[in-house]
Amino acid sequence: MQDKQELEVGSRAPVSKLEVSQAFPQSTETEKLRDPPQITAYIKQRQNAALIIAPGSPQAALTGFCDSMDALLTAAAPRMNHIYSTAVITASMHTWGAVRGKLTEPTSLRERLKTLHERCVRHLQSQLAHMSAREISSVLLASAGLGWSPDAVVPGMVQALTVRLLQPHEVGQEIQRPTARDYADLLSALSALENPARPAATSEMVDSIALHFAHLTQHPDIGQHPGARSCANFLQAFAKLKHTAATAELVDSVSLCFARLVASANAKHRPLAQDVAGVLWTLGTMKHTPDRRLLGGFCAYMQTLYRSRDEEACPSARDTANMFWGLAQLGHAPSHGVVSAMLHHLVALCQTQELQPRAQYISMCFLACAELCLAMHPAELRILFRHLLGLHVSKVDIQQYSNVAWSLAVMGRLQISMFEALLQQLATKHKLLLGQHGMSARPALKEARQLHQALEWLKPAQGSDRMKAWLNLCSKLQAVAPKVQAQAFSPPGQAEMLAALAKQNLLYKLQVPFGVYQADAVLYPHHSNGAEVLLMLERPNEYIINLPKRVRGRAAFRRKMLGRYGTVVTIPYKQGHSSVESMAGVPFAVLSQLVPAAMQLLPHHLGRRVLHVAGAGPRLWVWSPPGCPANLAECHPCFRNKALLQWCKARHIHVTAYSPLGSPDCAFTFRGKAPLLMQDPTVTAIADRLSCSPAQVLIRWSFQHRTSVLPKSTSAERIKEAFNFAAVCTHNNTCLSVM
Repeated sequence: MQDKQELEVGSRAPVSKLEVSQAFPQSTETEKLRDPPQITAYIKQRQNAALIIAPGSPQAALTGFCDSMDALLTAAAPRMNHIYSTAVITASMHTWGAVRGKLTEPTSLRERLKTLHERCVRHLQSQLAHMSAREISSVLLASAGLGWSPDAVVPGMVQALTVRLLQPHEVGQEIQRPTARDYADLLSALSALENPARPAATSEMVDSIALHFAHLTQHPDIGQHPGARSCANFLQAFAKLKHTAATAELVDSVSLCFARLVASANAKHRPLAQDVAGVLWTLGTMKHTPDRRLLGGFCAYMQTLYRSRDEEACPSARDTANMFWGLAQLGHAPSHGVVSAMLHHLVALCQTQELQPRAQYISMCFLACAELCLAMHPAELRILFRHLLGLHVSKVDIQQYSNVAWSLAVMGRLQISMFEALLQQLATKHKLLLGQHGMSARPALKEARQLHQALEWLKPAQGSDRMKAWLNLCSKLQAVAPKVQAQAFSPPGQAEMLAALAKQNLLYKLQVPFGVYQADAVLYPHHSNGAEVLLMLERPNEYIINLPKRVRGRAAFRRKMLGRYGTVVTIPYKQGHSSVESMAGVPFAVLSQLVPAAMQLLPHHLGRRVLHVAGAGPRLWVWSPPGCPANLAECHPCFRNKALLQWCKARHIHVTAYSPLGSPDCAFTFRGKAPLLMQDPTVTAIADRLSCSPAQVLIRWSFQHRTSVLPKSTSAERIKEAFNFAAVCTHNNTCLSVM
């Protein structure tokens, strides 16, 4: 029978023609619509009918909706105003969201929907002065959801709507101002409509919206504050727009407002789990770290939601993944209780058929645990890993497989069998894409590097029984993802470090690859029996912000992998201190503390070179042969080095002064132009009074301070003159005390 004929097969039961005709009556029904409430109710009714039919027959749902709206715009054209046009655009957005991705022939219906949108936008052009703030934000937000900018229909329409929204509206005798929701929806729409070739919003417009919204966050009454959803949407839109108005003060103001809602005693003000996760995700995207107490409050609040028995309040898998990812980007490690609650909830969702997490969410959680060095129970790790492998390869991206492999290696939990299973999935994915689309599924550069880093972690010691299995994995991985060279990168402070190394005449090489990583510099020994020292400059934000002594997983894994090839010395990153003087001795300072093994390396790298030490304690350090404790340091009247002399004297270490005649080529030591000691007025006056040369005076000064000297000269006469320093002032050893 005709009423039982199936239109199409959807995810639910197919819908018959009779049901479609009942849901969408003939167009003659629109001629009976006279009153405004009837028109509004009619639009809402057709939207609900389309949403009901869409799961089973999306083609019929969108066709019936377009037919109804076309008939309405034609029959009720004389009575149409801005309210009905706004309702049609909003209903079109909801209907398209229900059928998107499910249509067999979306082009023709998409064009019909676009025609509806254009007719309504043109009608709104003449009704702009009568539109309220809520209608304007709804039109722009619905247009963004449909993927069409009103500017494509009427040039300048977006800016005209925005200017109208920012103006106060007169309703009767009262002045109606936009609410926080209006500002947030407007900014969300502008961020979705943003086009580099034709920007939807100017910087001035975004600044004005941001200032209005920030003003609402300062209201003393929390009931007048923007809602949690408005704060979350505002921050997300601001992160997408990337305008200069996104100052730290503005983001902090909105974050603090959101924190007040989290701590509110009124349950209706508290945010949902998706709002908290969205705020953390946005802050992580913006790389803006708020006060640690705010982040701790967000985590504690989410922990209460995980413990809640209300299924609607409990976070979803997406919320959990967004929270994990945001905290990882911010470098904030949640407490053990919060981590346990998040992982336990995610594992429980894996065992629920309707709420199983996607591969993307599993990947994000693994990455966060690896980056923040969070402990994951072996049983939870095993369940999440098996769930990922159990998903069909068409639902998993190559990046997600590589992220999980790399994360397991960073956490030290990767095994050869696990890596082999991931490689098998990658090979299946490659065959699937190659057969369906004729395209290669080789991992991109980043994913290939992650896979090789994970495999490098699995490398056993030479002669191990597992070496054969590891080499087999290497050949399999090479077929799927060819090995790539370590990424060249110049970290902050590299130029200063190299200048310091060159100043000391040390043998080094820049950016030397070791396996899948590379050292920023390598010190080579002067002697054949010395070992190489790998220098690593710390990158910014390598430490967890709430645990300053804990290095993030990415940096710790790099140090661990480079440590297989030699002694790794980490140079602390000090932002704002980029001079040669501040950077010169950092690697040696750290190296000198690695006793006794490191001290055995120093002679082979430095010989009798100068070794700078930054910070407290001695300024200069040098190795000397065993049995002759001595220290070589620059010392002269303009650079007395008192701290070092006292430190060596307390440890019965003799000091040999180099450059006793001054070092005019070491201007950095004096933060400016170096003094010329040989021409110093005091030195020349003493030399004239004692009938000797300035060099003899300076050498005698060093001996009176109980330091031996290493003067330098290319003249034979001056060398002989230097050896005659003992004749200077032998009758009075205190004559040079004025210096």
